[in-house]
Amino acid sequence: MDNLAKSHWLDQSGRQQPFNALITGEYWPVLINGRKIHSRLQDSLYEEIYREKMSLHWEKKDQTSQECSMSINWEACAAAMKRLKISRRHWIAKHTEGMCGVGKWLVIWKEQEVADCPCCSEFEDAPHVWVCQEQEATALREEGFSRLSAWMVEAQTAPEVRTVILTRLSQWSTGSPLTPIDTSFAGLQHALHTQDGIGWDAFFEGRVAIEWEQVQETYYLWCRSRKSGRRWTIALIQKLWDVAWDLWEHRNGFVHAKENVEIREGMALIDDNIRSEFQRGPHGLQPRDHYLFDGTIGTLLQSSIIYRQRWLRRVETARARASRRQAMTLSGERQVLRNWLQGANGGQGGNGGNGN
Repeated sequence: MDNLAKSHWLDQSGRQQPFNALITGEYWPVLINGRKIHSRLQDSLYEEIYREKMSLHWEKKDQTSQECSMSINWEACAAAMKRLKISRRHWIAKHTEGMCGVGKWLVIWKEQEVADCPCCSEFEDAPHVWVCQEQEATALREEGFSRLSAWMVEAQTAPEVRTVILTRLSQWSTGSPLTPIDTSFAGLQHALHTQDGIGWDAFFEGRVAIEWEQVQETYYLWCRSRKSGRRWTIALIQKLWDVAWDLWEHRNGFVHAKENVEIREGMALIDDNIRSEFQRGPHGLQPRDHYLFDGTIGTLLQSSIIYRQRWLRRVETARARASRRQAMTLSGERQVLRNWLQGANGGQGGNGGNGN
């Protein structure tokens, strides 16, 4: 009864319209939806103007409806974003939008031919990174959820809230059905239902339902704790982003490992070509290009990969130049021989005529 009463009080207190008293000397009070704006007018106007447009944008992308968008705790999400460095903010914005360096977009940008995940070879778009079932990715995700659970205990999260969140995250990440979860904790069933509507991929990306803050605030009041449900929600979003970042780094590690293998294979091929060129030596090259073989092969193979590539290109260019010169020389000699043969045949024909 105590929990239900406090939950009802929180719900009703949030719906009460504030009393907007006039202040002496105040010229033009500004109210938005009955709420008086007392500071940061530009930010408040910007949010009010673009809130509906953003809701339409998310609905158009089939990520969340306008109704669900109004249930998201955007204030806590914005506060969590402000605590990040600018580069991480850009990454979250790009990945949440879905336009980032994953297989789907790398194909569109013509940087690769297939949109396969580098870890599991499935089709890779932005949401796939969070739920990739590759063995190491799965282990890393479970480890991240374990750290999230430990933080919840440390932050005095309501035990039933912790159980519900971790259960849903596990079901979502493994592709299991979202089974009903019975709970009698004040407001928790409503929070779960709202988040199911918004989506747990959205939850993982920081778009959490407003009800989570209210439920946790109720628990803090019951515990007589001085902690805040808002600060808990902000920290929760940051912890989720930390798990997401680890998964992204793991995915990129696969890409770089593959690139490193290709680089090593390319270097081995270059070294084999260098050995072949040294076996041929400067034979057939023009005298001005003989300097390319002045050093030893051991010294050359110990030089940087860039120097080896340049040396190989110089040798290939020198051999191509020598081949062209030789072809031109042979062509001239053939023409002289052809002219001589034609002249000789003509002279023989004339003598034969006089003899007859």
